[in-house]
Amino acid sequence: MLSVAKLARGREEYYLATLAGGREESGGLIEPDGRWLGSGAVTLGLSGTVDGPGLRTLLTGVDPVTGEVLAERHARVRVVAYDCTYSTPKSVSLLHALGPQDVRAQVRAGHEEAAEAALGYLERRAARVRRSPGGGEPAASVPAGGFVAACFLHRTSRAPDPHLHSGIGDSTA
Repeated sequence: MLSVAKLARGREEYYLATLAGGREESGGLIEPDGRWLGSGAVTLGLSGTVDGPGLRTLLTGVDPVTGEVLAERHARVRVVAYDCTYSTPKSVSLLHALGPQDVRAQVRAGHEEAAEAALGYLERRAARVRRSPGGGEPAASVPAGGFVAACFLHRTSRAPDPHLHSGIGDSTA
């Protein structure tokens, strides 16, 4: 199942608070580090693990690799990205939580592959931006260069109850 929500400026800390890498204090839930996805991430040279400073920089409209401002207008927006959450059915989450190690690995790999495929589909079908040609003409919807996505795997709900899902913060490139 896919759910989509707006990600307001400064709300990325939810993703970063449970990550193993770069934590300054112990305790609490530890989840795997995030990873960069999407053709926009490739264009920007983002690959591998998502770190807090890189994600925060990107969400301010600045390329975390070069420091180049990607879009001046980004400083004026309140919604900096979209949170696309890909959730598995409860039975799959339970199998992932309680199954033998080899089954858990297969379930996780299948979930990650499905989340990437869903992102790819959205990128091909829905990566669009509104651009105004100027001169008083109305804005038009045009294809975007792709998504820059930070994917975070979560194994529990906030309850905490077994709930395998991936939160992917998408921003158009």
